[in-house]
Amino acid sequence: MTQHSALNPQLFPNWSHIDDVLLDMDGTLLDRHFDNFFFEEELPRRYAVLHRLSFEESRDRLMAMYRSVEGELAWTDLNYWTRRVGIDVVAMHKELDHMIG
Repeated sequence: MTQHSALNPQLFPNWSHIDDVLLDMDGTLLDRHFDNFFFEEELPRRYAVLHRLSFEESRDRLMAMYRSVEGELAWTDLNYWTRRVGIDVVAMHKELDHMIG
């Protein structure tokens, strides 16, 4: 065992001094299945109706919008998406929140 691969207790957190732990992993705080349905199916469907587009064209436009802010805080901001796409995404999320599992 090398020095780098050995477990070093000094590198472990002192759990007696930690009150909160945030685990930001898919399936922990977020439901990836719901997110995929919401952003890749339901929002494109409603956007298509609003703009009289085919589902495929709507999804392509939205995917380009998503990529334009990927990695930025706006990506996770439902109010941002409401303004950007012209659909009340916040209300839509509340309408469908029974699907979050």
